[in-house]
Amino acid sequence: MAGFETLRLDRDGPIARITLNRPAQLNAINPQMLEDLSRACEVIEDDRSLKVVTLAAEGRAFCAGADLRTVQELSPDPQKWEAFTRLWHRVFNRIEALPVPVIAGVHGMALAGGLELTMVADLVIADEEARLGDQHANFGLVAGGGGSQRLPRLIGLRRAKELMLLGHWLSAREALEWGLINRVVPAGQLREKLNEQAGQLASLSG
Repeated sequence: MAGFETLRLDRDGPIARITLNRPAQLNAINPQMLEDLSRACEVIEDDRSLKVVTLAAEGRAFCAGADLRTVQELSPDPQKWEAFTRLWHRVFNRIEALPVPVIAGVHGMALAGGLELTMVADLVIADEEARLGDQHANFGLVAGGGGSQRLPRLIGLRRAKELMLLGHWLSAREALEWGLINRVVPAGQLREKLNEQAGQLASLSG
């Protein structure tokens, strides 16, 4: 489907596929990506024949978090920064509230806002070489995409504090053990396994 600047939205029968497509920026999140994600949600919400959504990314990483150029441009202006974070919350809440299951496929890294993006999916599959982490503290930032609320619900308060305060990475296996993701797949097989699970879900949906 045409008309998106920062992602692709494709359809395969009852499956909608969102693919983040800013590979040169490691799929970092800027206002345009949020607008594109919101429009993708609108398309999905309006199509009752869809049963599953997959969320993946092009390039070397799933998502490196907020685009640092956006942060540098907007953060000095409180009104602009507040508008950006409000947009972020609205869009992530909209993804979380989609009427069909969303499966995220993580490769490379899911960092800060990218980790928050995985948290609004219903299921998360990760490549065994992927790394996930909340790096906001390393940049003097706080989780602005709902991570401070969603992360403790997923993995418990103690582990959430550790991840947010220390700003370190988890391997895919560690993320699985912590309950942050659902499944780890062999390197190079992420798309195949993502599509396989989406097909299984679509076949089970009424």
